[in-house]
Amino acid sequence: MPRKQRVLKETQPKINQIIAGDCLSELVYIPDGFVDLVLFSPPYDGVPTYRKVW
Repeated sequence: MPRKQRVLKETQPKINQIIAGDCLSELVYIPDGFVDLVLFSPPYDGVPTYRKVW
């Protein structure tokens, strides 16, 4: 299935951009192989809490 595309008025490539939104609706606009790094931070529901035990 072809990817959806947004019509952008800008001519500069998008780099170092934060995309905030529902992942299922936003991922369709990101081409395959475009993302080099995804950074996220817990806590998530059901994940153990680390109490400064190094």
